[in-house]
Parts: sequence; structure tokens; C-alpha cells
Amino acid sequence: MPVGTGAITLQQVCDEIGGAQTSLQNCVDDANSAGYDPTYYTAPATSLAEFRGYDDNPVNVTLAPISAIRSAAAGSFGLTTTVTGGTAAWTATDNVSWITLTGTTSSSSTGSFTCNYTSNPGPSTRFGTITVAWSGTNRTCSVVQNP
Repeated sequence: MPVGTGAITLQQVCDEIGGAQTSLQNCVDDANSAGYDPTYYTAPATSLAEFRGYDDNPVNVTLAPISAIRSAAAGSFGLTTTVTGGTAAWTATDNVSWITLTGTTSSSSTGSFTCNYTSNPGPSTRFGTITVAWSGTNRTCSVVQNP
């Protein structure tokens, strides 16, 4: 049964990842950033061991930070992709024109890269996403830039 509707409760998942989330989406987001296999969030899972997914995919990739809120001025911040349990070919991409990634944006081991962003002329807040993809799995960092 899917997480939250069957043998695994939302509270069990939140306890497993050390969170105190009140919604399934927040809990799934925390689990994703903690490196749990997202295929188990909606697929049938009957135990926390199955939810963890490590028996099926011992290699894990995490991205930090998972969110960044920035002022209107141009700037940059660093991100780190950590690979544990083996090697995993990953690639980092962005989805908006005002973000540019520099440094090592693809590797098969732990690495760091930089998110550079232009100034926000306003009047609206703008949103972007940095995605690290590997083996059909994604880790994301949400970027919010205030006007």
C-alpha cells in the first residue's frame, strides 16, 4: 500500500527521517532530501525497510542545501552533492535563465558546484529549481529570489 494509507503511516515515515511534518508532501520532501528512495513514496511499501529502499539501491545521492531564499541583489551560493554506497553518475541542471551553474556539474562521486543568480528587477518574487539527476532519481534545491 502507498505510504500513508496502509501498513506505513505518515508518522512512521516522519519518525524515520527525524521530521515532525504534518503533511505527506512535506514528509516526502524531507525524505527525498535525506536520501530515501522516492520510488517507495507511492509504490506499495509494507515496511520501513522497504520504504528506505536501500536493499534495492544501495547507492544514494543527496543535495545540500535543498532550498535557498535570496534578496534581489545578484549573488551566488555553493551546493554539495554527496554520493554514498558506491558511485552514481549525476548531473546538475537549472530550469531558469537567471540561474547559471558553475564548477563540477556532473560526476560519479561527491562534488560541489556554485549557483550564480542575476539581480531580480522585480516587482515579483521569482522561483527556480536546481536538479541533480541520477539513475532516474532527482534531488532538488528550490531557489526563491525576492524583488
